[in-house]
Amino acid sequence: MTQRSLRRRAGITALLSAGLLGSPLIAHTAGAGLIASFEASGTVDVGLSATATVPAGVTVDYDASVFSRDASHDGALSSASSDPLAEVFGDATFQSHADTGQAGARREAGVPTGLADASSSTDGYITVSNNSGAPVDLTFDWAVDALVKTALTTLGGPFDASASAFFMVTIATLNGTVLDTGINAVLADSESDSLFDSGQFTVSIADGDFEEISILVESGGTASAVPVPPTLALLPFGLAIVRATRRRAA
Repeated sequence: MTQRSLRRRAGITALLSAGLLGSPLIAHTAGAGLIASFEASGTVDVGLSATATVPAGVTVDYDASVFSRDASHDGALSSASSDPLAEVFGDATFQSHADTGQAGARREAGVPTGLADASSSTDGYITVSNNSGAPVDLTFDWAVDALVKTALTTLGGPFDASASAFFMVTIATLNGTVLDTGINAVLADSESDSLFDSGQFTVSIADGDFEEISILVESGGTASAVPVPPTLALLPFGLAIVRATRRRAA
C-alpha cells in the first residue's frame, strides 16, 4: 500500500472514529414534514512562493486530479450533488469542492422518508527534482478557505432528522506531514463552521534527489429525515405524566 493510500485510509478512519461519517447527531422535531440539509465546500491552493527562486537544473512539476465523487438520494423531496475540481494554474495546484444535499419527508405528500449523501476527494501533487549540483531549499505557500454547515427546516411532524458535513485537508511531503486539519458540523437545528488559513513550508532537496508534496482534500455530508411512529412520538408525554404522578404520590 502506498504512502498516499495510507494517508487517505487514516483520514477516513479518523472521521469514522469521530462519528462524522455514517452516524450524524439525531435531532427530534415535531411537525408534518421537514428538510434536513448539509453543505461542505471550499478551496485549497498550494504553490511555489513568489519569493522562491528555482535554480538551473531544478524542475518543479505539478499535477492535480479528482480521485472520487459520489452523490445519491432517496425520496421525492431529497437531492444531492458532488462537484469537485482539481487543476494546475501556473506554479500552483488548485482543488475545489462543493458537496451539498437535502433529505426531505412530508406525510401528506406521500414522501415518508428522505436520505441524501455526497462526498468527494481530490489529489494534488508537486514533484521537485534537483540536478543542480548543490542542495536546494524551496518555499511553498498554502491557503485553505472552507465552510461546512447543516440546517433543519420544519414543515410540520413528528420526525427524526440527522445531518453532518466535513471538510479535511492533508498536506504532506516524503519526510512528514505539513498540515492536517479539518472542520465538521452536525445537526442541532443548524450548525456551521469555517476554516480560513494560510501558511508556508520549505522543502530541502539534496543534489540528485527529489521531493514529492501531496495535497489530499476530502469533503462530504449525509442527511436523513424519517417519520417517528405515533406511539414513539407520544412517549415523552407519557413519561412526563408518569413523573408528575410520582411527584404527587410522594
